[in-house]
Amino acid sequence: MRLSKILTLLLSSMILFSSLTACSVLSNKPSGEGAKESGEKTITVNYYESKTKTYTVTSGQKTVPTDFIAPKGKVIKGLYDELDVQYADYDCIIDLKNVSSIPSTLTAKYEDVNISYLDDDPFMTYDEDPKTVKIYNDLKAKWEFNPAQYPNDKKMIAACLCNPYADLTITVSFYGKGQPKDNTFTSQLIVCNETVGSLKKDVFDSANSYTKYTYTATIKAKQLTNGEYKVTVKSSAGNYSEYMIKNLRVDFSFSFETQE
Repeated sequence: MRLSKILTLLLSSMILFSSLTACSVLSNKPSGEGAKESGEKTITVNYYESKTKTYTVTSGQKTVPTDFIAPKGKVIKGLYDELDVQYADYDCIIDLKNVSSIPSTLTAKYEDVNISYLDDDPFMTYDEDPKTVKIYNDLKAKWEFNPAQYPNDKKMIAACLCNPYADLTITVSFYGKGQPKDNTFTSQLIVCNETVGSLKKDVFDSANSYTKYTYTATIKAKQLTNGEYKVTVKSSAGNYSEYMIKNLRVDFSFSFETQE
């Protein structure tokens, strides 16, 4: 009788322990796991020539950066669904206000590279406001493409990202005047801390009139990307005589013949 009671007690204890263990396992399961799985979604983007790329998004994710894949000389103007609804523009970033509302397939649409907006709003400084360059006072003029401040700059940035190995020619021009003797003037074009072009003048025209000077440098678009889209023109005078510059301007143009 005692043996029977002991076996009954042991069996009851084992059942109770198994029940508690099972409850413990269930209670330790992450509460958000099921929600995360249900919030995941894949988006396929169709690029040119049947190129595709798939991106995975989850609940809580705010944006999805997609790839800049384009034929040479073209730029992605946006990502669209089959009803021609736009979900991203030149920056190729999908805004995920609601994951479930994003179509599973989007298509990239293209247009020719067009940065003519820079002609209307050129990178110019010291416009009819001459600055003095001295031996002990180098002059630096800096520019950068900033889409937050200038929305059209997305076009330039997209052109570089879609055509990273295209030739990008940067032209620096300015008007200068200084003493006709014992003076040297140097202008340097700097991208990503590298001097890519320069101009040096040993003898100037009359100190009473301005002369236009121009020089160019050709880099790969990727170099401007690596340089965070910043361009610097540094000017220095070699002797104690002062040199005046005005209408300092930077222009950009693409060539796609050598794109890889």
